[in-house]
Amino acid sequence: MKWQCTVCKYIHTGEEPPKNCPVCGADQKKFVPYTGEQGAAPKKSEKPARSDKTKPSRDTGQKGWPGMVLKHHLHPMSVHVPNGVIPVCFVFIALATVLDLYNFYRAAFYNYLAVLAAMPVVLHSGYIEWKLRYGGALTARFIAKFFCGGVVTAGLAAAVIWHIVDPAAASAESPHRWILVLGNAVILVAAGIAGHIGGKFVFRD
Repeated sequence: MKWQCTVCKYIHTGEEPPKNCPVCGADQKKFVPYTGEQGAAPKKSEKPARSDKTKPSRDTGQKGWPGMVLKHHLHPMSVHVPNGVIPVCFVFIALATVLDLYNFYRAAFYNYLAVLAAMPVVLHSGYIEWKLRYGGALTARFIAKFFCGGVVTAGLAAAVIWHIVDPAAASAESPHRWILVLGNAVILVAAGIAGHIGGKFVFRD
C-alpha cells in the first residue's frame, strides 16, 4: 500500500505510513492513502518522464511576485550565496588567526558583507516557499531550518559589527581571537544544517 504526505507529497510504501515523513518531518497524521496511477515503466531507450507524484508541484497557480519566486526557484538559487561563501570565510578567519595575517580577516569581512546583503532575499524567498509550497506546516525540520537561518543572519551581523569595532580581532595580540573563530564555526554549522535540510526537500531522501 502507498501513502502520500500531504505536506511535501513524499510517497511511502508500506502497510502503514511512517511515524514521521523522512523528507519534511510531518507526523503520521499528515499521510493519506495514495491512489495515483504509477504508469508503465519506461523502456531502456526512453528517459523516465518527470512526475509530480513524488515531488511538490512547481505550478502552484500563484501570480505576481510569489509566483515568480516559485517558478524561477529563487530560494534554492539565493541560498547558494551563504552556503558557498560562508565556508570560505571560515577558512579565511582561521588562517588569519593562526598565521596572524590581517588581509585574510579583511577578505572574510567583505565576503560576509555580501552574504549579509543576500540574506533578506534568502529568508523572504524561503518563507514564500514554505507558505505556498508546503502549506506553512510547522514540522520539526521546518522549525530547525528557520532557527538555523536566524542563527546565520544574527551571526553574520555580529561578525560584521565585530570587524568594524575591532579590525584586529583575529590578530595574535587579541585575547578574543579564538572566540572569533568559535563564533564563525557556529555560523558555518548552522548554514550546513540548513543546507542539509533543504537538500532533503530537493532530493527527497
